[in-house]
Amino acid sequence: MDRILIVIITYNSYSIFKTLDSLILQDNQNYQLLLIDNNSESGFKLKIWNYLRSHLQLKIKTEVIQNEVNVGFAKAVNIGIQKLLKDRSINYLFLLNPDTFFPPNLLSAGLNVFDTDKLIGACCPVILYPDKRIWWVGTKLLSNKEILKLDNFSISEHLLKNQHWYEENQPIQEVELLTGCAMFISKQAIIAVGDFNERYFMYVEDVDYSLRLKHKNFKLIKFETSKVFHNVGSKDKETDQGFFYTLKRRKYYLKSVFLYLLDNKPIHILVLWILKIPISLVWNFFRK
Repeated sequence: MDRILIVIITYNSYSIFKTLDSLILQDNQNYQLLLIDNNSESGFKLKIWNYLRSHLQLKIKTEVIQNEVNVGFAKAVNIGIQKLLKDRSINYLFLLNPDTFFPPNLLSAGLNVFDTDKLIGACCPVILYPDKRIWWVGTKLLSNKEILKLDNFSISEHLLKNQHWYEENQPIQEVELLTGCAMFISKQAIIAVGDFNERYFMYVEDVDYSLRLKHKNFKLIKFETSKVFHNVGSKDKETDQGFFYTLKRRKYYLKSVFLYLLDNKPIHILVLWILKIPISLVWNFFRK
């Protein structure tokens, strides 16, 4: 049976315990869990250890790596990739957000997708908000015109986001881009494509990796045979993160988009996007 390495990156991710509860209930228990912590506060680290001590069936499958500094998302993922490449018994990587929960068939459903076509390099389940509105059913890469015209800073957008979810009776479907929220990747694809791009400290790394997979002729798939619920927007810390925390995340996002545009678009698109930033910030501030 194929073995999975589940990689979860944490940074004061107090909502993770519902994610861990979901892993314990999986009908496929042939996995190893790698928790990579990006220098969380001591209270969070203590809660993780207390949880594992009280759930021995998960503890025996789990390795915890505690980084002394926040190395960013992509670099932390690459720690997991290197572990997968060194272990002949592991065939798939499952990159999973710590603010998710899901039904018991998720791991089995994800692996079954790869059996349908040898060209499938990675796949994601349908991802919903807890109230069953759509968070992700596919990602679209924006055109140059859309990048400059839209009143945000994005290079991509989630399709049908916030709409109510209805099953499409298409168990698997090829999509343009995937999301790193809940992404299964085959070892074969990782060997061909390599590590995540560590220039992206946070955000855009999933767009970049999706494009690199497609460049190597791998298919990207959305599947409906299971789903993930994404509790996005919940407070990860038990203290108020506030304005400056939000500002820091926006700074990371803008930097990642800047790097993507620098590497992939004509210089005039990058310059116009930079000029658009203050206008978009003011517009969105007053619109709220």
